[in-house]
Formats: sequence, C-alpha cells, structure tokens
Amino acid sequence: MINGIYAVSFRSPRDSGTGTAVFVDGQTYGGDGAYFYKGSVNVSGANISGRIQVKRHSPGESIFGPLGNFELDL
Repeated sequence: MINGIYAVSFRSPRDSGTGTAVFVDGQTYGGDGAYFYKGSVNVSGANISGRIQVKRHSPGESIFGPLGNFELDL
C-alpha cells in the first residue's frame, strides 16, 4: 500500500460508517466520529491483514454497537 491519507468505509450487520486512515510504512492511524485507530497492516495484492487497536473517544452507538476499547483483527 502506498503511504498516505485515505477515506475508509466500514460495514457491519448493524450499520455502515466512514472515517480516515493514515498508512505509513505498515502502520495505520485514523479515526471516525466515535473511535481512534492504531495498528499494523500488511497488504498483499487485494488482501489486507493486520491488527488494529480501537479506542473509543465519544459515547453513542457505532457500527460496533456499544463497545468500548478493543482489538480488531483484519
């Protein structure tokens, strides 16, 4: 993946949403209206894998439901 700032879209059975992600040398940082994201990402062709630490900064519902802080495996 090319280093840069990207618009991202999320979808779950509950809802959908958008945010921003910054990719720099295999690391990613970003956020949306409810969470900050930080982690590592590996891109191989059309496949993306990695582990993202997700930290809530605002109350309310999201595509993840009422979850607080968690790790997301891609």
